[in-house]
Amino acid sequence: MITILGNGTSPFPCSNIYHGKSALSETEVDGVVEYLRNLKANNQNFLIFLDWHSYGQYFLSPWSYSAYAPNPPDYDAMMAMGKAASDAIAAVHGTVFQSGSSIELLNEAAGSSKDWGYVPYDETSKFRGGLGAKYSYTVELRDKGTYGFLLPEDQIQPVGEEMYAGVRAIGDYILRELGFIP
Repeated sequence: MITILGNGTSPFPCSNIYHGKSALSETEVDGVVEYLRNLKANNQNFLIFLDWHSYGQYFLSPWSYSAYAPNPPDYDAMMAMGKAASDAIAAVHGTVFQSGSSIELLNEAAGSSKDWGYVPYDETSKFRGGLGAKYSYTVELRDKGTYGFLLPEDQIQPVGEEMYAGVRAIGDYILRELGFIP
């Protein structure tokens, strides 16, 4: 019997969208979640959560789990920050990133880390609560499919330069929101 754990996932281990045996079943994911939850339990506040992937040239925000979910409360702010980051990336080498929610730009993807990063923290359960970051994204790096997961070596530095500009734009956005810069 095959169990489907969510839309946009696969029960087959060789699939690029394999959902794992269960929530947080992969040691690395569980370790990162545990580390971040420990910081949160010790009063560390998170404004931003970024998860880097390849490929597609997207700045994706919640929601991913269902095409029928209403936009999150911080949707407009997430769209504005995603656009600022995408514009900064394009200014470096002309690489165009689309920004928007996963549902708008791609498809459903249950179990997405960006959804977990956004969901409010729940101290009682690592399976029910997330990180509570107001801004949560999956960044799908270059390219659009020509090279896919095997980006040529000569594109590594340009990707780094673009991501530096994008992260700097995110920092400036937050500093403006917090009133530290005009």
